[in-house]
Amino acid sequence: MIASPLGRIYGTALFQLAQEKSVLPQVTEEFESFAAAWRAEPRLQAYLGSPNMLLEDKLALIEKCLGASASSLFRNFLGVLVDKARIDHLMEIHAAFRSLVDDMQGIVRGTARTAVPMGDGLVHDAEALLSKQLGKRITLDAITDPAILGGVVFKVQDRLIDASLRTQLGLLRDRLLSQGN
Repeated sequence: MIASPLGRIYGTALFQLAQEKSVLPQVTEEFESFAAAWRAEPRLQAYLGSPNMLLEDKLALIEKCLGASASSLFRNFLGVLVDKARIDHLMEIHAAFRSLVDDMQGIVRGTARTAVPMGDGLVHDAEALLSKQLGKRITLDAITDPAILGGVVFKVQDRLIDASLRTQLGLLRDRLLSQGN
């Protein structure tokens, strides 16, 4: 997901504050966890984004979701998003924040699209191979897409490595058709 201007503003603010207060690793972990819960639970999105719910009730739900060990910085950050009616932009903010953390750590994110789910070992092997090839630390998000039929399609930054069966069959068809004329 590409971060919007609003996402970049809030994501950058959280990143800078977490760095200043030396809690960036903890805030990063908390944000990853909360973003996963946000994606998985539409009722959480609806409740926190609803203008009909009381702010105090929303803040209480955030407290319950985060638990007692959450940093006050991340807890307050979510409170500001709810109070300013910006919580619906959480994933854009997350994308901007994660991009800043990745840049600081020298990580480049990409995708590996396969017809069947990739196991963790295969994802790790692909990350190692691409890291060696591209000279950067690569982290892949595995995506299952039956439309590619088989093989894999890697997308890392502006590079596309298409080793899918669908593409190979298309190339073969084009060669056969061009030889027939």
